[in-house]
Amino acid sequence: MLFARRESFILCAMKNILCLGLAPAIQRTLLFPAFEKGRVNRATECHVSPAGKSVNTGIALRRLGQSSVVAAFNGGMAGRVMSKLMKEWDTPACFTRTAGETRTCTTLIESNTGVETELVEEAKPASEAEVAAFVKGNLARLRKSSMLAISGTLAPWVSADFYAQFAALAMELNIPWVIDSHGRGLLAVLGMKPLIAKLNRDELRKTVPANSEDLLANARELMRLGAQNVFVTDGPRPATLVTPEAAWEIPAPDIDKVINPIGSGDCVTAGTIAGLFEGMSLLEAARLGQGCGSANAATHVPAFFDPAVARKLAKNTTPRPL
Repeated sequence: MLFARRESFILCAMKNILCLGLAPAIQRTLLFPAFEKGRVNRATECHVSPAGKSVNTGIALRRLGQSSVVAAFNGGMAGRVMSKLMKEWDTPACFTRTAGETRTCTTLIESNTGVETELVEEAKPASEAEVAAFVKGNLARLRKSSMLAISGTLAPWVSADFYAQFAALAMELNIPWVIDSHGRGLLAVLGMKPLIAKLNRDELRKTVPANSEDLLANARELMRLGAQNVFVTDGPRPATLVTPEAAWEIPAPDIDKVINPIGSGDCVTAGTIAGLFEGMSLLEAARLGQGCGSANAATHVPAFFDPAVARKLAKNTTPRPL
């Protein structure tokens, strides 16, 4: 089905890819020579950027030359900063305003050792009226989009089938859609046949009801439940792409130094989508995704990688049939 649809990617390339998620974040990345718990630590660098899975995906797509728009909840003073940063980063966003403050997350990086520590603030719940406005606005945007990219774990304050209303409309309109999620949010939409279900190895194991340690068996179970293709990442280790016809192991390209891997999974998603819009086969697009993930890990700021570096890295990875 993927290859039969490739022409539609070309025809719709000028429309936006709707990158839909729930909880963006202001990302603060602080660098220290070393970090000592319980002591005063003075950062040598501080980078402030927009983040969150749908935000990272949208930014990465823009860096790869694709037209994207980000949908998420956003509110408070931090929300105003988020909107300003998105404009500075040349990534359109259609945020649904909330009374709750947009979260701030912090990454601490020890320059001498490469050790990173994540301080994650949980997102504030949206009200029923705010959720209804999000749904109404983004169902309308989806009708004018070329693809839907759903990203992120479902928040506890929305129902398990929250993503299903967007997936159902994409299926009705014959708009290709992908999802980077796991657990209840992913299981609820597999019957609507996502073009790609993307998740990491640990998420896959936790999502499949049988909870098997066999990666291929787990991936094929997601396909039995409706996913057209499954793409499983595993950090710096090889990713696995499973299609109805075959399966491949795709190494993550080597880089000189891992600086900050936060957001690399989102960049893999964006690179894969961008490759499809460029007319690549799914396997070649997945290679580009892996190149983007590695290029991202070599930067301080999530999703702010060099596209030329990503494409060069992609050429240095050779898929292996499984």
